[in-house]
Amino acid sequence: MKRVIRWFLGKTGFGKRKPAVPMDIYDLARVCAYEVMPRLVLGMPERLQEWRSKTSQPGVMLYAMTCMLSGAEPDSRQVSQFVWHTLQLEDGRECLIIQYPTLEPCSSTPYFSAVVNPADQPEVYVLSASPEPGQTSLLRLTLAGQYNLGPGPVARLEALQTALSEARHLEAVDCTLKSPELATSVDAGLRR
Repeated sequence: MKRVIRWFLGKTGFGKRKPAVPMDIYDLARVCAYEVMPRLVLGMPERLQEWRSKTSQPGVMLYAMTCMLSGAEPDSRQVSQFVWHTLQLEDGRECLIIQYPTLEPCSSTPYFSAVVNPADQPEVYVLSASPEPGQTSLLRLTLAGQYNLGPGPVARLEALQTALSEARHLEAVDCTLKSPELATSVDAGLRR
């Protein structure tokens, strides 16, 4: 675990930022979904497997890592709100999902992060609130950026499971490149 955190800090400098005010659970959910998950899963996929095999509560570990990397104080009342699910997609691929706390949605509020096919060429997705009231957006995250795949399903686990079976065939309708130097052939395919 310490090697994963050291790698993450070295590659991103993320841990050097300290929040000006204590982070609430919704800010932690955003940090986890958009920064920690893609960097952990895509930056060191072999570490994800090691990490999963060493803990019986991956949601707790992910919450603790997010707090540590963001400089936030862990809160025992919050940790149970990061719920971990492991399931099978319709096409047989494994899917790991972290369910974030339910809150009043505003644009980019994450409901779920998903890691599809974690053992071989993992894909990271986020189901978030859309700028359109009452709607969701399905995003694909890479180390280079975020790709909006368009409208997502309702923010329920079963609906997300169905949407993720088809997600790898979707083209991005919009993208935000944060680190273009990290772009791969996956990014090129999503930007077609």
